[in-house]
Amino acid sequence: MVQEVIVLQEVFDTTKDLEEKWALEEDIIGKILWICWCGIHAEVEQVLPEALDRILKDETVDSKTKNIRTWYIGNIFEEAVASPPDDIQAHLLRVMADAETGVSKYQLLNAEKAMKEVRRSGQDLDVPQERNSGLQFTKTPKEY
Repeated sequence: MVQEVIVLQEVFDTTKDLEEKWALEEDIIGKILWICWCGIHAEVEQVLPEALDRILKDETVDSKTKNIRTWYIGNIFEEAVASPPDDIQAHLLRVMADAETGVSKYQLLNAEKAMKEVRRSGQDLDVPQERNSGLQFTKTPKEY
């Protein structure tokens, strides 16, 4: 995925169209956020059980102290629960989810432009064919 970000950045750097730049920017940000999320998630999954295990199996403290530690850890997690996202956070979550599922704003924008061009030229449109991954056109936007 890092290579994809590099390629998108190269396309971004050479693109003049502001709408395309915006779409590429969203794709790049989404992929970077997704990469960071995966890394953080992996770290937490690995480190947290080890840390809790050490705290709970610490033989240098009595059971009352272990219970207090456990209570404090529980409070930390309770307070860490995210509040409903504001507009900016919701947008970034959507951009990250798009990256996770492989949705590209840039590709969607180019497909939309191609469809508009086809309509202007009066050519027949291909009918979408349903597949497991959703609707797919029989031609790519570049073939129009």
